Amino acid sequence: MSNRTRLRPPPAVAAYARAYRCSDCSARAGKPRRAAGSWHVDVRHDDSCPVLTGSVDKTAAGVAAAVEAARTTGTRALYIGVIE
Repeated sequence: MSNRTRLRPPPAVAAYARAYRCSDCSARAGKPRRAAGSWHVDVRHDDSCPVLTGSVDKTAAGVAAAVEAARTTGTRALYIGVIE
């Protein structure tokens, strides 16, 4: 049995993750996770998403979705796009 307590994201982080939507596919944010001292919200796009296929500018689409989630929830967030 682990002695580590299970960390739950702050309400603002959880709300942001629930509000995040890709405007080009049905992707939603995954469960927030804590790494390197900060909360991370990963997004897994559909395989046919224009963001992944390159039909849409990846940075612009990600920033637009992040801004909309922040506006909807009234939270601030740092958006970092990682393309693999």
